[in-house]
Amino acid sequence: MATFVKPMLFSLLLLGVCAARAAETQPCATAAPFKSVASQEAARYDFADILSRTTSVGKGGAVALASKHKNANRLTLFNFWASWCKPCRDELPFLQSLSQARLADVVLINVGDSEEVAKTMLVDLGIDELPTQMADEDILSALELHGLPATVVFTDKRPTFLGMGKLKNKIQLNQWLRCIAKH
Repeated sequence: MATFVKPMLFSLLLLGVCAARAAETQPCATAAPFKSVASQEAARYDFADILSRTTSVGKGGAVALASKHKNANRLTLFNFWASWCKPCRDELPFLQSLSQARLADVVLINVGDSEEVAKTMLVDLGIDELPTQMADEDILSALELHGLPATVVFTDKRPTFLGMGKLKNKIQLNQWLRCIAKH
């Protein structure tokens, strides 16, 4: 019996080591609603180009954001939102928590509202730490974003990811962001 148990234990241990190594080399499972953007589409979501289509509100500003992205090895999320969009408003506190937890730099890009309306909405929601940019509706067409909310993820190590629609599973999204930040 003992001669049977030792090889079996060794096999199980070896299997566990192989599985752990395979998990280390596997790419991160993409969280919904995100999809990897094909390389031929990635140019559409150029970091500096998007910022050039916006104006700054409050602290930060497009120049500071662009230089921070060039010098950092962090994730940056551009979240496109509007005050009339309930799913947009619902996810703004979660986006601020991602930034506070240092999982990602988050930039809000308000689409189509006046600066006063956007600021009031952010104050009402307790959003006080996220840099906010303003853009007109044309940015949606230019980036081929077919609705709000929309989020573009930038990283120096991975391709661009695009999420169309509300960020639903916050736990899965946290895990995914942690994974891509490590790799």
